[in-house]
Amino acid sequence: MDEYYWDYVNEKTKMGLYITKTEKKLIDESLEEEKILLDVGGGSGRFAVPLYEKGYNIVCLEKDFIPLKKLNRKNSGIKSVRADAADMPFKDNTFDCIIAVQIIDYLPEEQFLKEITRILKNKRRLILTISNKNSLRNFLRKSNHKNFYKYSFEEMKEILKGLGFDIKKARGYCWVPFKRASNNKLIPVFSFMEKTFQLKFFYSVSPWVFIEAIVEK
Repeated sequence: MDEYYWDYVNEKTKMGLYITKTEKKLIDESLEEEKILLDVGGGSGRFAVPLYEKGYNIVCLEKDFIPLKKLNRKNSGIKSVRADAADMPFKDNTFDCIIAVQIIDYLPEEQFLKEITRILKNKRRLILTISNKNSLRNFLRKSNHKNFYKYSFEEMKEILKGLGFDIKKARGYCWVPFKRASNNKLIPVFSFMEKTFQLKFFYSVSPWVFIEAIVEK
């Protein structure tokens, strides 16, 4: 079977490795002792596999068959579900934590967030990322990204608040100005600058924003 494109991009390009490393670190820093996790749009297990290996009980939900087949080859012990993230086949109050990284831009977000709220247990954790409408990247690339950068951080904060979520942490990332498949030599330089200048705390204008929120319902 040919190599899955997103595995190649995320695991074998400099930009993809930078993004994946950053997101894994942010997820690890947010998790505590959750018993049952759901990785929405989890692909072939970019996050599910390392979390499973750390002892987490994680379910990977993915719409496409090919990455799920890849996931099964990587680790057949991880439960996978093929379904649409806007209509998930789970009972109410099933999960202790839901991870939704780089997925909301591809979905009818209102329906998706209501589904998330339904299947997440009370006082439990949502890990979500958004592309930030108030970022310079959106301004520079707006003509090519009509379906992305829908919300600013403040707008998403209000949407989550209306659904009963309280944001516990926000971090900005992906300040490195290259496409995901890039192997540009300057990527490590920009990554170093992002860390040195602590750009993660400028999340209101960051290109992407990592959000950790707890639901009260």
